[in-house]
Amino acid sequence: MGGFLGLLTGAVLFGLTYQKVFPGIVKIANYGNVIVPDLWRVDPFLTMAAFGLICLFLFYLFEHGLVRKERN
Repeated sequence: MGGFLGLLTGAVLFGLTYQKVFPGIVKIANYGNVIVPDLWRVDPFLTMAAFGLICLFLFYLFEHGLVRKERN
């Protein structure tokens, strides 16, 4: 029940402050029509390879667990 009330409170606060907070965030974070490799100034294939390796590593962690199993 506490989680639901927290979500509801957050949604109400977001709705009430959106008109005042959003324009300031847009001014700071508006980079226009760009992609990640352009922001990082690297080759697009290097970016895809990096994200692919990160995904494979996360899949491995999820499959085998984050905690090492004890040996008998």
